[in-house]
Amino acid sequence: MTGAIKQIWRESLRSGWQAVRTNWPPLLALQGVMLAVLLAYFHLDASRPIFETIMGWKEKGGLFFTMAALALAGGPVSEFFKVAAQNSGRWQKDNTENALFFLCLFGFMGLPMEVFYALQSHWFGTGGDLRTVTSKVLVDQFFYTTLVANPFCCFWTSWRLNGHCFATTTKEFVHFPSFYARRVAPVLASNWFFWFPATFMIYSLPTMLQIPMGIFASALWAILLASIAASTQPTPATTQPQTP
Repeated sequence: MTGAIKQIWRESLRSGWQAVRTNWPPLLALQGVMLAVLLAYFHLDASRPIFETIMGWKEKGGLFFTMAALALAGGPVSEFFKVAAQNSGRWQKDNTENALFFLCLFGFMGLPMEVFYALQSHWFGTGGDLRTVTSKVLVDQFFYTTLVANPFCCFWTSWRLNGHCFATTTKEFVHFPSFYARRVAPVLASNWFFWFPATFMIYSLPTMLQIPMGIFASALWAILLASIAASTQPTPATTQPQTP
């Protein structure tokens, strides 16, 4: 690793950690919302019909449900809250472009998400014991998120920032250590702070509820990013998306 890349890594990780230090109260608040949903499933009998309905949608919808729900959470829902937080409710042309871009990006990410969750069940089983859940969380956060989901999303957001120029974006991407340090590393600290606890809660649920809970977490994460962007100068750590 060259000295220049090391410096980029230090600056990127510092940016990500600063985002965590600045925004930890809303991060914890959203994790509290997820914890409330988890506790409702296990301890509130009145909530069971709701969860059974959601599991029915997932079972019948399969991949289509995953792609459609994730597309809506990452696209229009995210942009709606961004408009509410930043533009006083005024929807503009840029908001339509943002919503459509992330609708397509997150919709496509529903495919590897569906495959990855199925592989996790195949590798580690469907139990909710501590060993199984911990194994899934570690593979999720250190393999899927770190090496697949975040680099993929950062590539396409970089492509958009580069004026939809594949040549420029590919030139950046082929120098992967530099691309990762500059584009992906700032995202990791804030993502891990939210998603490590979130994935523990997700994988504690039955298989048919894991993807819906992951999509719910993505929607909460999008709302948080919109709120952060409205109150701070945008940085890579607060503008790049994450998929569960």
